[in-house]
Amino acid sequence: MKKQHVNRWTSLWLALIMVLVSILGPVPAVMAQDFDPAEPALVVDAAATVPDAEMAEEEVAQVELPAEEEALPVDEVVEAAAEEIVGAGGLTDFSSPQGGLTIDEEAGTVTLSDIDDNHYAVYNGLDEEVNSFTLEADVMFKEDQDTNCAALIFGLSSKSSPGARWNGANLDSGRKGDDAFRIFGPDLNETNCGSCADIDFTIPVHFKLEINEIGEYTYSFGNNGVEPGVKSGKLNSWAGGYVGILTWNSEATFSNITFEGEYVDTTGEATVLDVDPRFNTNLTGLKSTSGTWEVTDDGLYSDARDNGDCFLFSETSCDNFVFSTDVKSINGGGAAALIFRNGSSSNNKNCYAVNIDIGAKRG
Repeated sequence: MKKQHVNRWTSLWLALIMVLVSILGPVPAVMAQDFDPAEPALVVDAAATVPDAEMAEEEVAQVELPAEEEALPVDEVVEAAAEEIVGAGGLTDFSSPQGGLTIDEEAGTVTLSDIDDNHYAVYNGLDEEVNSFTLEADVMFKEDQDTNCAALIFGLSSKSSPGARWNGANLDSGRKGDDAFRIFGPDLNETNCGSCADIDFTIPVHFKLEINEIGEYTYSFGNNGVEPGVKSGKLNSWAGGYVGILTWNSEATFSNITFEGEYVDTTGEATVLDVDPRFNTNLTGLKSTSGTWEVTDDGLYSDARDNGDCFLFSETSCDNFVFSTDVKSINGGGAAALIFRNGSSSNNKNCYAVNIDIGAKRG
């Protein structure tokens, strides 16, 4: 699979998106004109957000291999291996908007001080977001502190404001049950991973997190030299992000930090939706990249269960428009949205959306 870089589109593109665990029912009509404000329709009027925009009376949009290296003498190989095991090393290119960060380039360590709150440190080696990666580190907590809490953080939406949106694979010694090690955040339900009863906090604790492009993860943890605890699962909704490290109400030194990752395009081959009169719409060139989309006697049906964000894109473009539809939820959960000014990638975050979260009973 190839890496995908998200590009901004200057024209307005109209699309539908079914989000998270939704089973969204028949959609009787998706129209970009001739709507009745009195009807229960979801309406977006782009003209209201564009200065001096005028609605045209009849122009409302429808919506080579490397050379072999010479083998090292056996004694040099053994020496190199010993250095790798004993030496600290690791990535140190981290920064924190909150300050309180101590970096020792020679030792290869990053220390986060206790700031009585979440203390974020973002990895600066990424210019763009990743959705498939392995991140690991050894964490040595300061002696005799009340709480030992640290995490590998991922899915950050911003490097400059890491607290805006993030997920964590963490350890909190203040939790005495199987929730001491856990993984949590907006991309998944909080998942308990194991107890810290057998953890020796006088020596480093090793954290390792592996996530692939479809959100399948494995979190392993514990003191080096013993069998680690392991928890695997799948994120509910995963589009990637930046990575980093964190402490909460604790001071800790991270060493042997390693990271390897990339952005993998998960769009896949688009499926053309066959539209017939049962689905009343003037959108053209409808294509989907995930989830189930089909026309039924009741209109457009979508099933996005266990698929995260599922998009149906159209080729309709315009400047000024009215975009409306009726939505019915079959299972009373999930979410739905009209999106615009977007591209055709299922991981495209550069768009606008008008969303209704049916499960949360809020818009």
